[in-house]
Amino acid sequence: MQKCMTMPDAFGSWDDLRFFLAVARAGTLAAAARMLAVDQSTVGRRISILERRLGATLFARSPAGFVLSEAGHQMLPRVEIVERSMHEFERGATGEDQRLAGVVRVATSVAFANTFLMRHLAALHARHPEMIVELTLGAPQVNLLKREADLAVRLGSRGQDDLLARKLGAVGWSVYASPRYLAQRGRPRVREAFVGHDVVGFNGDLAGCPGARWLAEHAGAARVAARCNDLVTAVRAAEAGFGLAIVPNIVGHEAAAERVLANVIMVDAWLVMHKQVQKSARVRAVADFVVELCQRERERLSG
Repeated sequence: MQKCMTMPDAFGSWDDLRFFLAVARAGTLAAAARMLAVDQSTVGRRISILERRLGATLFARSPAGFVLSEAGHQMLPRVEIVERSMHEFERGATGEDQRLAGVVRVATSVAFANTFLMRHLAALHARHPEMIVELTLGAPQVNLLKREADLAVRLGSRGQDDLLARKLGAVGWSVYASPRYLAQRGRPRVREAFVGHDVVGFNGDLAGCPGARWLAEHAGAARVAARCNDLVTAVRAAEAGFGLAIVPNIVGHEAAAERVLANVIMVDAWLVMHKQVQKSARVRAVADFVVELCQRERERLSG
């Protein structure tokens, strides 16, 4: 099936090519699925369909992931030209759209959406019933310059310099533990680097998060009892008695766990967008709503 390939005139829709680009850039079906907010089997199926349509193998498969074949390397720069053209078209169309209707894609973390944002979005829907907010959660940082989302809420970093950014406030992180754990093990002492204590660590996309960095710096003597790549799961582990968990206060507020060290980290939250999408009335409406919400709830965010 592998052969040198020229790009046919009808090589599939832009939607097909998005899957090709995601796998080429991510290297695995799972990572590409997170980027596209679909399931892994869908990505694999769409790549297979595209290869059959083109009559060429685009990727070499291995247990480590997907690597572009010779045909895939030939195809990549041409598809990137199509991508740039589509982005320019979308940005132009979005800029001309002043209707408070249609889809606005918002990228943020699972924890921020589930413990804070989602409980308020019904008010936005009541205000603008013809608008649909699509949330992309938990994926690696989306590229707003390539229109992978319209808006993003990011903690700590504003992202690319070419993006517009509005500061939402500071998000506090605290250390939590179950009452049972504290009764058995006592309260942690930072100056002793958590000697004699267990902690809930982080892996995957959260391996470099503010909480993980704080634990590495201040809890070096603790034993890692569990690891997870989700902040809500981390506080659930603390509730279950695994050990001490450091999570944002918006995650810990309603947990059945005690806050034992308050606001050990303060991280700035930013709302970011491409300069072109601010011309869209619906995108501005969602952006203004998120900014107003975070200003109104700034004490809850900070701690």
